[in-house]
Amino acid sequence: MLGAQDSWRRSLSMTSTDHGSEVSCKKKAAKKGSKNIPPELLKEMRKMEMMLKFRNEVDVDQVHRDVMRLVEQDERIAPGVKIKIYELLVALACYNHNAESAIRFLEVLKELSMPSESSYASVIRVCCEDPGTAKHAVKLLDDFVSNNPNRLRLRTVQPLLLTFLQNRDFDNFVDLWKSVLSGHPDLIKSAANSSIEPVEQLFVDIISAFSDVIVGKVGKERDLLMLSLDEILNEMSETLLSISEKSASLLSSQVSHDNCKVVNMSSEGKCPLRLYL
Repeated sequence: MLGAQDSWRRSLSMTSTDHGSEVSCKKKAAKKGSKNIPPELLKEMRKMEMMLKFRNEVDVDQVHRDVMRLVEQDERIAPGVKIKIYELLVALACYNHNAESAIRFLEVLKELSMPSESSYASVIRVCCEDPGTAKHAVKLLDDFVSNNPNRLRLRTVQPLLLTFLQNRDFDNFVDLWKSVLSGHPDLIKSAANSSIEPVEQLFVDIISAFSDVIVGKVGKERDLLMLSLDEILNEMSETLLSISEKSASLLSSQVSHDNCKVVNMSSEGKCPLRLYL
């Protein structure tokens, strides 16, 4: 079990009422505030934005040193400018898969302002990519939900769910899944309304991971895994009434055991796909 588990269980049980898209006025604010930013600093910030736009590989720590050198030259730099700088640094660190720097920049950003859901989601994702920082993703998720109980989105929690699946850590996966849906019952539906692809991908990942382990189990352990899988599929089927041919083909290729068969149930039945084991 990972640390801070009890903490995120409590946090994720908080009720969520709105999963709509975040509305941002950053562009207007940036345009209005740019008159008060020293030219060299403004140039550096524009350069950072271009790095993000064109997905440039950069030494994000060097970028940090360069921009902070300019910030320290003028004590009149507004807090909002510093917030924007650290939002850019967090994004750059994540695009460059630098989990440790992303965590560090996010901590500074938290001292300046409450980071956006997008920033948290990006840092959680990059933390899950690195085994050395994967445990930190649990703490970040707990921190975000504690301060933003109504803003949790599937993209914020999905990297951690996927990490548990990849590690075949079904105890933590099921606990996190139940905690998420108990506090945020509309999470899957909201994600599907925005884009069905991430929901389908999660569906495929869940069946693939569980089936890979279930076929080698017997007795009570197998029954418990089957029960957990059945409950999860029934919960997802309330939103995912059918899946694309691409996802069905991917699932069929991944579930290739002799005693497993995937049957397309897109036109009938409670689940879009039924897994026979």
